[in-house]
Formats: sequence, structure tokens, C-alpha cells
Amino acid sequence: MVVCKCRKATKLYCFVHKVPVCGDCICFPEHQICVVRTYSEWVIDGEYDWPPRCCSCQAVFQEGDGPQTTRLGCLHVIHTNCLVSHTKSFPPHTAPAGYVCPSCSTPIWPPKSVKDSGSRLHSKLKEAIMQTGLEKNLFGNHPFSLPSPPPAFTSDPLVAISSSPSPVATTRKVGAQVERQNSELSYFADDEDGNRKKYSRRGPFRHKFLRALLPFWSSALPTLPVTAPPSKDAANADDASEGRTRHKKHSRMDPRKILLIIAIMACMTTMGILYYRIAQRGLGEEQPSDEQQ
Repeated sequence: MVVCKCRKATKLYCFVHKVPVCGDCICFPEHQICVVRTYSEWVIDGEYDWPPRCCSCQAVFQEGDGPQTTRLGCLHVIHTNCLVSHTKSFPPHTAPAGYVCPSCSTPIWPPKSVKDSGSRLHSKLKEAIMQTGLEKNLFGNHPFSLPSPPPAFTSDPLVAISSSPSPVATTRKVGAQVERQNSELSYFADDEDGNRKKYSRRGPFRHKFLRALLPFWSSALPTLPVTAPPSKDAANADDASEGRTRHKKHSRMDPRKILLIIAIMACMTTMGILYYRIAQRGLGEEQPSDEQQ
């Protein structure tokens, strides 16, 4: 298995240009009369006959004979006229597998070398078979119909819109009113849900009182909180679920940190005052003992 230049996996290989080809690239003008076989055959023996010949009339192909040729499913190249005459030479009651290549006796349809039924090789071969008038005999259990372009402006809604514009405008107005009413209802519903969530997050009054007295108080643990702060993605998801936008808060220092700094400074001040008084008391006791001596 090799990769074609169009990035498709394929087993085919062009012996002339020495490049992999897929079911689409094999029909390009530069490969229409080339000798194409499988990549494994090229690895074993890369020799080929040149110039190539028609597998039916054995005529030599020229450079400009590409549009007049057809590549069969066995990868042999044949003139389109030769394919038509060769197909009509079979009895009328021949089975689909009985229509074989004149060179290797491989069934003409379906192509065995390319599995993709939507490839250009399939399309080109189908078009050539359609010229014979025996497509029902050749296709057998593989029916095929050429794709037709979709009809334009044949649907009922488009016809109704083009013929009567006034009802459409009235319908659009009613639809806009319904959408506006639904949006207002959803807005008030979101507001009620937001208020309910807001007051449920605050908790009872005693919790707020304890939080004011003890900044590090937690209803779950008596120690410092160890939970990580919510991420920005989670906060954005909460805002989107509540259906309203929040203004970004300005970055400021946490009040709990401020209280902690004040408490540390108060402790240090108290320790300094106590040390100063102890030092004065020690000096006061030493002075009377010196006077007695």
C-alpha cells in the first residue's frame, strides 16, 4: 500500500512516471495511456512495453489518443470504439461476468483493482459502457444511474415566498413577537434563579456573624481552608448557566490577609511592651539593693 500525491492510499503504480496513482489520478491526461499495474508487480518486475497498444485491435496509442480511450477494471487500456464493438460481439444472454477483457479475460465490470465505487475510474468506465446500450447486461447486480443536478426553485416553500410576500411578512412579525415574549420570560426566570442562588450561597445569619468575627472560620473544618480557588473556566461556566453577565471585579487585597497582618503586628507590639516593662522592673529591684549596701 502506497500513498498517491493526492494523499489517498492506493495499490496502483504508474510504471512510466514511477509514481503511485489512485482511482481518480489514473484518469488524468498524463496517465490515460500509461502502463499502470499494482505496486507489488512493479517491485517484482518494473519492465513494460512502450509505446502501449490497444488490448483489442493492438493499435499503438499516440499522445493525443487519451480522450478516445477507456481503462478497464483490469487496468488495460482500450479504444472506446473497440470496447463498444467488443461488448456487442457477445451473445445477448451473456452473464455480467461473461463480458471479459480481450487481453486477460478479466470481467469488465466491476473494476477489481479500485474498491472505491465513487472514483473517476468507475465513472469513466460506466460512461463508456452506457454507450454500448448493454448496460443492463453488464451491470447486473451493480445498477448505476448517472447523477443528475438537483432542480432549482422547485420546493413549495420557495414558490410560496416568491408568489405571496405579504403573508410571509405577517408570519415573520408574529414569530418575532413570540421570540421577544419568550426572551422576556426566560430573563425573569433567570433573575429569580439568580436571586435564589445568591441568598442560598450566603448562608444563615449566624454563619455571616461568625465569618465577620473569624475571617478563617469554615463550617466544614476548624482550620485554615485548603481548597483551591475556583478556576476562571468554572466561573465562566457558572455565569453562562445563570444567564446573565457579571462585571469583572477590580483586583484588590483579600481582607483576611489584612486582618492577619494587623493581628501579627498587634502581637509583636504586645511582646515589645511586656519586654520593656520586665526590663524596667528588673532595674527597679537592683537600685534599692545598691542603696542598702
